[in-house]
Amino acid sequence: IPDGERILTWEQVYALDRSPQRLVVVGSGVTGAEFACAYQALGSEVVLVSSREHVLPGEDPDAAQVLEDVFERRGMTVLRRSRAESAVRTADGVLVTLADGRTVEGSHCLMAVGSVPNTDGLGLDKAGTRTDARGYIEVDDQCRTSAKGVWAVGDCNGRGAFTHTSWNDHEIVVANLFDDDPRRISHRIACYALFIDP
Repeated sequence: IPDGERILTWEQVYALDRSPQRLVVVGSGVTGAEFACAYQALGSEVVLVSSREHVLPGEDPDAAQVLEDVFERRGMTVLRRSRAESAVRTADGVLVTLADGRTVEGSHCLMAVGSVPNTDGLGLDKAGTRTDARGYIEVDDQCRTSAKGVWAVGDCNGRGAFTHTSWNDHEIVVANLFDDDPRRISHRIACYALFIDP
């Protein structure tokens, strides 16, 4: 469980006042790969724990292989097919235990595994706003919820967890509040970028 000091979420890692000496990144999706790359560039020794065959399992396998090769050439340790079971604090760092019994020590651990919407406890059901099984607020193609006069933009609606798609959602809502010719969301074409070197 993240404690905000040694075992961190992607949000808590920003509060560190210096780069970790040895960072164990659990999760090799976009968030894990981006932070692993950034902290390695800042001088941290990085171990990237990937439960999958490759880093960036949702991306093009050839591109992912290039990235892995560069990470390893630069000194990063990439542990493939290695599921983390636990991360606990030690006297001066963290100990990550893998499903096969191996352990990885570090000064810090970044838990970069799947994010979920933070919609619990908001009283959405009382307002008449429906959520899906994963907790995302259900919206139509104009970001309208099931409650009259309530819209949901950004990550909470599950339509694309990117700043630029969230911004587009809000522009559509604002335009529709002041225009009789409704604009609709299309996520068929959206810019997509990973902030990784190379």
